Amino acid sequence: LLYYRYYKKPEQNFFKLKSYSAAYSYPRRVRLVSFKEGDWYNIFPMDLVGDIPDSRRYVFGLRHSNVTLDRIRESKKICVAEIPFEYKEIIYQLGKHHRAPLSLSNLPFPIINTETFGFPLPEWSNSYKEIGINRSMNLGSHMLLWGEEVNEKYLHNPQGHLFHIHFLLYLHQQQRGMDYRLV
Repeated sequence: LLYYRYYKKPEQNFFKLKSYSAAYSYPRRVRLVSFKEGDWYNIFPMDLVGDIPDSRRYVFGLRHSNVTLDRIRESKKICVAEIPFEYKEIIYQLGKHHRAPLSLSNLPFPIINTETFGFPLPEWSNSYKEIGINRSMNLGSHMLLWGEEVNEKYLHNPQGHLFHIHFLLYLHQQQRGMDYRLV
């Protein structure tokens, strides 16, 4: 019913929608992405990050509306940080910066700079990985970026992660009185 009402398009059949729905309905870990080039700086939460265990390789899915995307593709650099869920409110406030860059002086938290790229991150980040981008692919609404880890740094003992769940899963849980534990 949802497909025929909202999602039916010539380029998207029902089977493709089912694949996307399966991928998007699984809880996704939220991470912070940082990028800096000269005076241009941006940091934003991202939940479309895939890491391939034991390979040091990553894939990122960024919307074309992200103002930093072209700069990331040109410089072939990105940093991704693991962050504790306690900073959820700050993390989601940073989400509005997909469409506009930040000023470092306006950040509501103290920062550190990464070792290799010198990208600013919140000092309360658990860890970070600096990634060299080696390939990109346009998927229509998103650009996929593939990269390989250049540097990894552990800053604090891992704490509970923040996860994003699909609104349909959230509604399903609410109707049944269920909830994910905070992790």
